Amino acid sequence: EIPQPLPHLEYKIVVGNSLVSKLDDTIIEIDWDLKSENSQTNMFGNSHTEKTSQLLEEITQLQMAVFEPDSDEHKLSKEIREKKIDLLINQLNLMIKTKGLKDKPFGSSSAIKNQTKLWLLTQGWKQQIFKLEQLKKEKDRELKFFDWKLDFPEIMNKGLNPQTGFDIIIGNPPYFNIQSLGAGSEIALAIKNKYPEIWMDKSDILFYFIALSLRICKSGAVLEFIISNAFLFSAKAHKL
Repeated sequence: EIPQPLPHLEYKIVVGNSLVSKLDDTIIEIDWDLKSENSQTNMFGNSHTEKTSQLLEEITQLQMAVFEPDSDEHKLSKEIREKKIDLLINQLNLMIKTKGLKDKPFGSSSAIKNQTKLWLLTQGWKQQIFKLEQLKKEKDRELKFFDWKLDFPEIMNKGLNPQTGFDIIIGNPPYFNIQSLGAGSEIALAIKNKYPEIWMDKSDILFYFIALSLRICKSGAVLEFIISNAFLFSAKAHKL
């Protein structure tokens, strides 16, 4: 009886990009704290927030049920997968409504070129919605998407746990210059936007794993990484 058993422990072993949330090559950062000046978007955003909150609560209850010794992990996993797909579709629709461009622009000016990039990005979001809808029908295909708050809501979501954060983080992060990703690559820009407080060009990817870990630790937590102390003397780690 003591300690309690840990059934279905493999369910909590997840694989994904730790620094940014990706679905295929599309970065989808779920907008947990939607704010908008436009009243129409605000109404949509409120609806989105309510739906996100509802789905997150449903996912959490299902995830907690997985750990019951006699639970049907296979059945629960399929239900959780479907809820996650609904949440991603919800977020992509929000991105299209609030950030996307409906009509393809024409012309050759620099402004038109930027608008064309946004229009192409919007088409990519629509394509991902289509693929997610197909994924819902193909029940045995894996959903390859990871998000800290989505996959660990009982730890990372303030609405469900006022004392958010992990007690212990242990890791062996990668070591390479972020330039290896490509200076103007989508993932490098996403990291820059997500970690502006420590961003410096030509910095080591390791720094962002440290920054991430500090974000998801709770106060007084233990953070253990296998790293070189070279970052203590790196000019590019100055902000960190």
